[in-house]
Amino acid sequence: MKLHELQKVLEDARKHHEELKRQEDPKRIEEAREKYRRETLIKKKELYSRLRPAKKEDYIGWLKGYIKKGGRVFAVDKKFSEWIVKWYVATKNIDPTPINPLNGDEFIDIIVPVNVNAPVSSDAFKQAQMWGVCDLFFMKNFTTTASCPRIFEDTNFLSR
Repeated sequence: MKLHELQKVLEDARKHHEELKRQEDPKRIEEAREKYRRETLIKKKELYSRLRPAKKEDYIGWLKGYIKKGGRVFAVDKKFSEWIVKWYVATKNIDPTPINPLNGDEFIDIIVPVNVNAPVSSDAFKQAQMWGVCDLFFMKNFTTTASCPRIFEDTNFLSR
């Protein structure tokens, strides 16, 4: 390599190093975090404005159709009423694209009525990018994105 080429490589490396230092600036990082928090809050408000809390009967309606179509339930949980804060029914079309995925203790399950649209992907990775760990339960064809649909102690209509 010629001297001028080496000097160019060194200059590029210095510029790259300076850019990395600028990106690590604590003030800039905190500003970016705050912007992300604000945007996330706005997006969550938009999502929740399109949902209502689900009732046990909403889930039983989906569950009956799911089992009638040959679906299998793989988990039994405590009472639905103890999980109610995590279950919602979509009242309008929902689109995850502007939503940051809800993961961890923020995850919710959404029952999607026949007249409401919610996009899904057959690619598990894309699905996780769209909805995080949230599961969708479709009334239209009684399908779900859940890998392990639950039956709750107080939704078990099979043993009655």
